[in-house]
Amino acid sequence: MGFRDIHAFNLAMLAKQAWRLTQDTHSLFYRVYKAKYFSSCSFIEAVLASNRSFVWRSLFSAREVIRVGSIWSIGDGGTASIKSHRWLLHPRTFHDGMDTSLKVREFIDPHTKQWDRGKVNDWFLPPSRDEVLGTRLGRLDGPDMLVWNENKSRTFSVLLAYQVALRIHWRSCAEHSRVWDDEWIWNKLWKLPIPPKKCDSSALNFLSLARSLVEKLSRKDLEMWAMVAWSIWNARNRAQFEATQTPPHAILKGAVLLLDEHQRLTRSVAPR
Repeated sequence: MGFRDIHAFNLAMLAKQAWRLTQDTHSLFYRVYKAKYFSSCSFIEAVLASNRSFVWRSLFSAREVIRVGSIWSIGDGGTASIKSHRWLLHPRTFHDGMDTSLKVREFIDPHTKQWDRGKVNDWFLPPSRDEVLGTRLGRLDGPDMLVWNENKSRTFSVLLAYQVALRIHWRSCAEHSRVWDDEWIWNKLWKLPIPPKKCDSSALNFLSLARSLVEKLSRKDLEMWAMVAWSIWNARNRAQFEATQTPPHAILKGAVLLLDEHQRLTRSVAPR
């Protein structure tokens, strides 16, 4: 499993816990985090402050997986925003002057309990208009609900969340593909006549270390070493780019838990 795949799996496991913050609203887990981190809004709408805990920042990092993998199932239309919440499968398009802060209920006729075709036609552009009118309304006596949209049962799955995380990664790569245009800069930098910022040939570099460990360690120990090495590298990146410090014991514990969870999951889905 490459670094990209491990990162996606890590996000999927975090999304499993973060999903509880959108569903189990009566649990102690939800009430504690709600009171401390998003008391005046939902988890999906929460804003990340710089002084938040490592656990909260970790859960928050998985929110995009939930956003991409879920959809709002319309009930009374009082929660889902026509603009900021995903309640249609495709991107929404509006006529100029549309008040995008409106809730979905503004477009439901309270008497017929059906879509108000006049309002929908006035404010939505095709094909959004047709998608709205084609969306079935069936739970007008209940609240809007955030549901998992990656399977027919609409139940959260770590495996499907992992696939969503990979899709997000590849989409990001496509949007930033021009970084490869800068390769010539790195080639020029490495050729500058300055003292090398790496181990010389007499020292032990990372590849030599890896080769030595592959020859000496058991498969189980090698798996753990690779997981810990990646976790250290990932913690370094978070410290560098997100100003997030991870204690050494947390890095080790996270590596052990991630490896154990991954192996348990792959065993459970392996063909028999």
